[in-house]
Amino acid sequence: MEFVKGKLRYGPYVGLLGSILLIIYSSWAYVEILQGLLDLEIYGVNIIMTFLIGILAFIGATIVLIGIKYGKIIMLIIGVVAVIGAFTPINTIIWGEGEQPFRSIWLVGSLIGTFIIFPIDPVLILIGGFLSFKIKEE
Repeated sequence: MEFVKGKLRYGPYVGLLGSILLIIYSSWAYVEILQGLLDLEIYGVNIIMTFLIGILAFIGATIVLIGIKYGKIIMLIIGVVAVIGAFTPINTIIWGEGEQPFRSIWLVGSLIGTFIIFPIDPVLILIGGFLSFKIKEE
């Protein structure tokens, strides 16, 4: 980890964590499609958008770590798009009656959001983008 004027540059690392979690989620969902556990017609857009946003956030965070200032802007924009996509439903599966008769499919998936209700992965990218602007130029 690098230090700038005595302060840890943790913004890009938070963005890297969020992007890696999104890439893991999209890879996991793709494997489930290959195994026949998920339907490509229902989850296809979700998986593609999640993978693209994860890769772009990874590139943005890596650029910030290299020292190019435009990576901050990339990570912030991708973080905003990811958070908006995490709350944008694109499909709904109705699977009967009961306590939860339907499930919404979001534009951007979330690995942690699979286990708890709130999608944390896209928010990590957004927080990493904001924290990257706190890094002072040398």
